[in-house]
Amino acid sequence: MNTLKSLVDSVISDLTENKSIEFILLKTQTISHYLKDEEFTTWIKHELNGYGDDEYPLPDYRKINCIVKVDISQPFGRMAKNYPFPCEYIEDDKIRERMTHMAVFESLSEIELMMKDDKHGNDLTMAVPQYIVQNYMAKYVEGYILVANQHINMNNIQAVISKFKSLLLTFFFELNDKIDWELNFDVLATKQIIKQIMVTNNINAAVVATEGSTISTGSVSVENSHIGNLTYSNEQKEFLSVLEEIEKLVKESRNQDLQDSVDIVKAETQKQKWNKKLMTMGLNAIKGVANGFVVKGLMTLVEKAIVMLGAC
Repeated sequence: MNTLKSLVDSVISDLTENKSIEFILLKTQTISHYLKDEEFTTWIKHELNGYGDDEYPLPDYRKINCIVKVDISQPFGRMAKNYPFPCEYIEDDKIRERMTHMAVFESLSEIELMMKDDKHGNDLTMAVPQYIVQNYMAKYVEGYILVANQHINMNNIQAVISKFKSLLLTFFFELNDKIDWELNFDVLATKQIIKQIMVTNNINAAVVATEGSTISTGSVSVENSHIGNLTYSNEQKEFLSVLEEIEKLVKESRNQDLQDSVDIVKAETQKQKWNKKLMTMGLNAIKGVANGFVVKGLMTLVEKAIVMLGAC
């Protein structure tokens, strides 16, 4: 068997068996050397070393939801502690985004170590800069803001790793399906296949594919459409019904991380043979995000979907 294909299969196995993310990244870095795709190599390099040292854009899955809580000193010696601040009142879009989302620049290995550190508990807290407190928050509070912190649920940070694993797993599954492993990876046609997979899965891509659309990036043009009629078993139909309920709640939440995870699961349901390992990872990613972003009824539906998927 081709050595590179063996390495890819090994990483797929590591991803599904929840091996150390640093171990997975080092293997993937080796694979990226042989694939000779600059975008894929750059993406892996930043996930291994972290972001922020250059102009490479931070992926959306690394911008996680958080809430702001304040301690307020009020007249007559009263005190309000851990009061949720209504960030929707902030008119400046950039400041509101800064307060309700935290950019995670750390490497995946650092995030993994952070998750193993019990001292953080369920929440990670970050102080809101004083210039934001004074210029954008103070006028909405009766009293004086003593403390203002962003609270980030640790499950949301864990979801960064889950999302990366889902994207990488999808990339390698599609690579396995479409690549002739005996080809020279310098060949233009092979490079175009890799580019297609990167764009279709929105990995470091400015253009997101929609059903029936044409994706264009550089010299690559790919038709994204479903071919043939799919037939579903009764168990699959029941699963799809629950997935539809999940998607409805996710759309109402307007949370892009949740929607991205749903899209991973939905994409598999459009294929003749479902990859249940990948779908389970997508559902678990939804759980990870949902733990820190309360959507009534969502966790119950996701747990139900995971059980039903096993019977499909």
